[in-house]
Amino acid sequence: MAAASSDPLFLPDLPRVKQQTELNNLRALFLQLMRQGDAQPDSFPGSQPVSFERRHMNADQQVSLQRMGFYASEKTDGMRYMLLVLGERGAYAVDRRFEFIKLPAMHFPARGGGAPLDETLLDGELVLDAVRRGTEEGTIETRRSLRYLAYDACAVSGTWLMDKPLPLRLLALQREVKPGGSGGEHLYAYQDELRKVEHGNDGVIFTPILEPYVCGTRPSLLRDCAHTGFDTLEANMNSIDFQLRTEWRTESETGRKTPRFSIRYAERGSLSARRYDWLTLDGDQHKRFVADSKADRRVIECVWDPEHETITYPEGDTWDFPAARKGGWKYERMREDKELPNDIRTVRAVEQSAQDGVEMEELLRAMG
Repeated sequence: MAAASSDPLFLPDLPRVKQQTELNNLRALFLQLMRQGDAQPDSFPGSQPVSFERRHMNADQQVSLQRMGFYASEKTDGMRYMLLVLGERGAYAVDRRFEFIKLPAMHFPARGGGAPLDETLLDGELVLDAVRRGTEEGTIETRRSLRYLAYDACAVSGTWLMDKPLPLRLLALQREVKPGGSGGEHLYAYQDELRKVEHGNDGVIFTPILEPYVCGTRPSLLRDCAHTGFDTLEANMNSIDFQLRTEWRTESETGRKTPRFSIRYAERGSLSARRYDWLTLDGDQHKRFVADSKADRRVIECVWDPEHETITYPEGDTWDFPAARKGGWKYERMREDKELPNDIRTVRAVEQSAQDGVEMEELLRAMG
């Protein structure tokens, strides 16, 4: 179970389903709506993208911007949740741990009135929007507001949609879930409109138009994290979730304990015993994790910063001869919604994506 958090995106004030029978029943219904009855009952079944690489612009590749049709939308900088709507039984946000968070009483009107929306399963992202409003004093104030952006539909009103192409899934989302509204996250052409969103974004998602919704890793769902600036390449937006590792040394003369931090990835569903790289934290972050008794169990999101100074050590367990290196992984935030870090395959793919360094002009040419 995730530790308590002050981050509003983790919905810390809402109750999680803890009773095992109730949790099992909700998971079974969730998988039934996805027609995934044979899936692992405690594993998150949502679709997962792969990192965009230069090869995805080549026409001779099976997955290529030149061979397939894609919708381009923002890669929202929020928290991934699937939304389960069960009519009078309520609604639940479902996180990457496949845990269910009971949402406050909400009204999801069904199309045409009558009973509320039931047996509906959406995929999307919870964001913290910065909303600017005028006040009675004639000034402008900015407030933070939680908003769920639905960008796909697995089932609506009990109708299975995963085998349908993306436009039909989005059409059902628009017509049935939010009558008269936009029905989901706005799908952008790859241009400046992306700058106008009221929340952060850290890349672009290319979703294949004609393919069905696929559970698990999806080779044709492309995540490009390198073009959020739109004018300049920002390869450091390629983020990876690592497991933090803390090592301690007791100085013989003073008895003082000194920590150092490293990061690890997952391999074949388990935490790797191998150190991937060293991690250098700033003052406040350093103090925070030194005082954290569960630091070794934390999954943290990091981004590569070519200017970040990283303290490294020679191979092995020696603490001697530390050296400063320009460039390294920089801590961004805790990932309390995850129990395992990214797999080594994801790490290598993100490395390749960053090394490819695809420029904006190249990407636009590939998109025609």
